[in-house]
Amino acid sequence: MKVVAAAGSRGLIQPAPSLRSTVLTVQALRGIAALLVISLHTTTMWFELGRRTLPFIVNGGTGLDIFFVLSGFIMPLSVRRSNSGPADARRFLLRRLERLVPAYWIFTTLKLLKDFFLPGTVKLAVWHTIASYLFLPSRNSLGEVVPLLPPGWTLNMEMLFYLLIALALLFRVRLRYFLPPLLMLGAAGFFLHLPALVPVDTARLPLLLEFLLGMVLAERYRAVALRGAMPCPAWIACAGMLLSTWLMVFTQWGAISYFVFAGPLAFLMVGFAVELERSIGRRIPRLLLLIGDASYSIYLVHWFLVGAVRSIIQLPAFSGVQNFMVPLGLTMALSIVCGIACYHWIESPINRHFHVRRRAATAA
Repeated sequence: MKVVAAAGSRGLIQPAPSLRSTVLTVQALRGIAALLVISLHTTTMWFELGRRTLPFIVNGGTGLDIFFVLSGFIMPLSVRRSNSGPADARRFLLRRLERLVPAYWIFTTLKLLKDFFLPGTVKLAVWHTIASYLFLPSRNSLGEVVPLLPPGWTLNMEMLFYLLIALALLFRVRLRYFLPPLLMLGAAGFFLHLPALVPVDTARLPLLLEFLLGMVLAERYRAVALRGAMPCPAWIACAGMLLSTWLMVFTQWGAISYFVFAGPLAFLMVGFAVELERSIGRRIPRLLLLIGDASYSIYLVHWFLVGAVRSIIQLPAFSGVQNFMVPLGLTMALSIVCGIACYHWIESPINRHFHVRRRAATAA
């Protein structure tokens, strides 16, 4: 994109500041967040088997805090060129549904078939199954507010965030004015103590504030990229990211989740990572970027693989395994390989199909 320079600059054509379509450090963080979630569920499985020896403690649940902050950062940037109005609101929601729904429905159906043919402790229920497909919080047979595919509860939160963005576009209100009060009001609903209220998952409402933190980072990114604001020195950003990552992932501060400490630490981690884009973005290992690209597929498929590794660990041949690194390494490797395969053979072809169809519709 180019603009004519202002008077006094000899009329030269100069490149205007622009926002990159992909922030590589953010893409890498998506992969790291997915790996943290895998470690969380592998650790939970290990404890459920009564094997409590861990070589180190990792607060894998903080991967979810990173995901929410990243979503709050990415979504406002994705609609920056929108003129707003009903057409733009519809277009935004449609693209988000095209991105999330097909893969989620595929894996939810696999979970449905698994529970039908191999029943577990959670019994199938008609409304709970329907609500799981519609991204509506509902209680399962154990009274837990989780969908049929348990990791999908985060997508329920994402869909709520997308609906709020669509409303802002519909009413032609700038996101920075419309979303913060609604997100804060929604988070305040946690203090109403209405655990019986469904389809509102009140226990997780404070996580809405992590979307807001991501929006703050998006404004900072715009200021640096478009308005010439001073970027953070690389050495400060590097030290800040390392410190916030250590506090969040390897200390008890990160264990205090749901915005109290993990949210602000995720805000610092993502913020400093974005500041490092110019310094290290092009040096990030390609494998980590690939894991970031496939993070959605990895997130969906890992639930099945944690269960598979649990079954393997319980086999007589593995009865003597007491080293946590064995199931963790196995689950990580399987999740990465299967997730990347699903990304290439399921998620990407579906995304390309919708992209081609949109281009055809535009050309017509």
